[in-house]
Amino acid sequence: MCCAGSKVMRIVRQIMCSTALLALGGCLGGDIVTPSEARNLSSRTDAYAALRDRNSDVPNSAWDAMPTQGQARFDGAAAVRFGPDNARTRLAGDVSLTVDYATGGIDGQIDRLFGVDGSNDLAEYRGQLRVGDGRIGVDRPNDWSAGYSGTLRGNGDRIVSGGTIRGDFQGTPVRTMEGRSDGSDTALVNGVEMPFRVDIVAEQKTLTAD
Repeated sequence: MCCAGSKVMRIVRQIMCSTALLALGGCLGGDIVTPSEARNLSSRTDAYAALRDRNSDVPNSAWDAMPTQGQARFDGAAAVRFGPDNARTRLAGDVSLTVDYATGGIDGQIDRLFGVDGSNDLAEYRGQLRVGDGRIGVDRPNDWSAGYSGTLRGNGDRIVSGGTIRGDFQGTPVRTMEGRSDGSDTALVNGVEMPFRVDIVAEQKTLTAD
């Protein structure tokens, strides 16, 4: 599932360019982002880029190395895209997931999203996408899937979305999770149905025994 991380990185680079332009006098989005806020967002994109670089070549976890006991927390970056090809909004934000290796459950959230629309307006987005009803070992011992749903508001838009993320565990022992939404997922953007995509990459931060 290497494509998910690549898409996260591509969107992060686009947002990095936009925050740099804003610092030089570029456009502000509907949810006003000041130059000082833009610098904060730029530092977050740097952190996302570093995360992607650390994990760009990690292979999928060996089947027989997948844990069967304990819980783990994964923190990382999410990329969200919605709208038509000629005016697509691209966002980046945080993802935090809790994995129960004993039961195979996965839940968490995607939040603190910010990014640019088709006009390169920069804005922060309120709300979150809840991740839940997840399970490990859908088709293989090292893959996973989970549902997501939620409402986001920013730059004058209201986005209501829901769908499924599928991905893989990576590293032996487990180091990261990557995933992306189904290609058919859509969202209601101000009441109009549009394509909606989510990609994530997250690192395992803690592992506790039952």
